[in-house]
This record gives sequence, structure tokens and C-alpha cells, in this order.
Amino acid sequence: LNEKIKNISGIATINSNLGMLYHDKGDYDQALIHFSKSLETRRKHREYHAAVSAMINISVVLNKLKRYDESIAIMDEALPITGEIEDKDQMLACYGMLIETYELKGDTKKSLEYFEIYRSIHNAIQLEREVKAEVELKQTQYEAQLAEVAKRNKELELALKEKELKETQQELGMVDATNKELIEQTSKYELLLKNLEQQEQIKALEQEQ
Repeated sequence: LNEKIKNISGIATINSNLGMLYHDKGDYDQALIHFSKSLETRRKHREYHAAVSAMINISVVLNKLKRYDESIAIMDEALPITGEIEDKDQMLACYGMLIETYELKGDTKKSLEYFEIYRSIHNAIQLEREVKAEVELKQTQYEAQLAEVAKRNKELELALKEKELKETQQELGMVDATNKELIEQTSKYELLLKNLEQQEQIKALEQEQ
């Protein structure tokens, strides 16, 4: 079906899965055929991470077939690729396979040499992850502190606005009181004027009489 729709990546994945199934069945020759097909596709399309995974699978099968020199050769080919793509986990896996292969071959000295390299890389990765985790934790704490400061600033702004509102209301109250007093005074003044006008009119009438 994948061949009909020309799903190249899908074909490579199925070949890889078939390789694992044949490996689990103990049919290592068939497993090697399918892993090799998967690797060929991955190389052709420059899928380097998947290519290294295929190489590691091939190395496992070659060890089962006791073809140790071929297993070592393919891991020697895979190692530089892991450096180029900066995949330390795959690099560790390749060193792990070399340790196992040399041990199976009976070359304990070489196996120990690769184990020392493996251990140093493993420790470096572990340290890097611990530092990264610590940095992420501090970043999270810093972000939490910033959020708390922002919250307090918001509360302070609200408090200031409430204070300003109260002060404005008090000022308006004072203005209202002043206005009320002015209105009352104006009313009294107008009444006085009217009273004076009435008195002037009365005097004028009296004079006319």
C-alpha cells in the first residue's frame, strides 16, 4: 500500500518494523535484509537520525550472527554522523554497541576503552541535564516572582485609583457645599434687591400722592 502511494518514509518504517519482528523470531538473516533496506532509504533521503537507528539495529543483528567485524565497521560509520547531527543519545547507543561487540569478540581491552568513553559522555550528558533542569527551575521561580510583582503593582494601582477617587469625591463634596452656600447667598441677595425695589416703589407712590 505504501509502495502504491510512494510513501518512502512509510516503506522505510515498515522495513524497520519487519526487521524487529524477524529479530524477535530469531530469523536474523531476514532481520538484516529489512534493516538494510530501511537504512538504504534513510541514507538516500538524508534522514540521519533514522539512519543511525537503522545502523544500530543492523549492529545488533550482526552480533547475533557473530559477524563482529561488520558490526564494528557499521558503528564506526555511525559515530561521526551522531557528532554531525549532535545527537548525544545516539552517540551513547553507538558506544554501547561497540562495548558489547568487542566484549563478544573477546577483546576486553578495547571494550574497556570504549566503556571509559561511554562513561565520560554519559556523565557529561547527565551534568548538562542537571544544569538545564536547575536553570529551568530558576527561570520558573523568576517568572513566578515577576508575576507576583506584577500582581502587587496592579493592587497598588487599584489602591491609588481608589484613593484618588475618594479625594475627588471629597473635593466634589466641598465644591457642592460651596456652590450651595453661594446659591443661598445669591437667593438672599436677590430677595434684598426685590425688597429694596419694593420700598423704592412705595416711596415713589407716596411722593406722587
